[in-house]
Amino acid sequence: MSQKQLPSASNLEQLSNTPLNKLIIKFTIPLALGMMLNGLYNVVDAFFVSRFIGTEALSSVSLAFPVQMFLIATAAAISNGTSVIFSRSLGADRLAEALKIERVGLLLAIAVSLIITLLSISFINQITSALNVPTNLINSTWEYLLPIICCCLFTFLLSFYSDLLRAEGAMGQLFIVILWGALLNIVLDVIFIVIFDGGLKGAAAATLLSQFSAIIIAIKLRKQSKVKSKLNLSLNDLFFMTAKIISTGTPIFFQFFGSVMVIGFINSILGLCGDPPLLAAYGIVNRINIFLIFPLIALAHATQTIVSFNYGAGSAQRVKSAFLWASKASFVYLLLLQVILIGFTRNVVEIFTNHEAVILHAISIIEVMYITLPLAGVTVITVAYLQGVGRPLKALILSLSKVYLLLMPLLMLTWWLLDFKFIWYSFPIAEMMSLLLCITLFFKTNKSLRRYDEQSAVRA
Repeated sequence: MSQKQLPSASNLEQLSNTPLNKLIIKFTIPLALGMMLNGLYNVVDAFFVSRFIGTEALSSVSLAFPVQMFLIATAAAISNGTSVIFSRSLGADRLAEALKIERVGLLLAIAVSLIITLLSISFINQITSALNVPTNLINSTWEYLLPIICCCLFTFLLSFYSDLLRAEGAMGQLFIVILWGALLNIVLDVIFIVIFDGGLKGAAAATLLSQFSAIIIAIKLRKQSKVKSKLNLSLNDLFFMTAKIISTGTPIFFQFFGSVMVIGFINSILGLCGDPPLLAAYGIVNRINIFLIFPLIALAHATQTIVSFNYGAGSAQRVKSAFLWASKASFVYLLLLQVILIGFTRNVVEIFTNHEAVILHAISIIEVMYITLPLAGVTVITVAYLQGVGRPLKALILSLSKVYLLLMPLLMLTWWLLDFKFIWYSFPIAEMMSLLLCITLFFKTNKSLRRYDEQSAVRA
């Protein structure tokens, strides 16, 4: 007999019965606030590194960023795949299956993180070459990156437990976890970087310790409500559910890994230019992107939780309404961000640095990249929706197409045929083309969902 947590009845009931617009707002707002705070892991590091260590140190952190994104992508694939199936099983009242999925997901997260750590340590030179790290920045880059790679288990476990809390509808508890980690990271950055002059090692230590502390909080919160439940996990269950988690979470991996490829490719181009302020400027833009995109991801995650649960419960109308409501909300949110970022670009960039060359480079990047910002939410919401309704292949197609078939080729073409100054135009062009694909996939999925709706009505 093993003790396993069961989600509270009130959390599950609100997923089924609360009016949809109120439910999405109720889930999204605390999750968005939490994820914006979570973005401070990167934003605060960039601020303290730039202000108290220097521009070269910020360039090193920027070069390490693709590896961090790869870790986040892999962790998110496992945790997201687990949470989608977990929530869908709860909606269908298949509790035993939900508990098995949770255990398999945890084992998978631990195993994969340990494998990544071992492989990364074994191939440090190859990773350095792949990142195109300039010779003068190799030591400082690995000073920051090596501790994060060695302790990447923290990234996996924090992502895993956070997504399980979300899948259960425990947004208040999830907010506590994220808030604690973000605030502790700020405090530790002050201690390790400013007070003890710990440099990049201090920045890495602050991030890792705050992650570890947040994991402990998450585990304790999930143990507050427990019942005894017999859980028999066979070898067949292990392999079958591992495959199911991986197939469901793969679109998220390719979304994140696509970002890694894009950032790595652009870092390589900018590294060849031999202009550290330009590289630092792109690093700042990346951190602005992460900080501001988190509320959108929160909206997608909240929608995915509602869609997954209600799809499992056979509530097709709530599934469709959740997607449409979230799509409208994402457009409005990103439109407001576009107005702020383009209208007050210098003010935003000066939060991170007072280096004039870096500021000017960052302004020129932002003014082009954010032309079609309001459209960016369409792809994110659509992928989350397709995963929730059990269409991982369509979600994978959409994830692959935007980055691998549109953005990366455009970046290469503009660089080879024009100049590196024109690569930023690839982003709005890819966004508009991706929108057309989203519309096509949605209408095709909507046809099958209408048939699902009719079947649900018959069962009712």
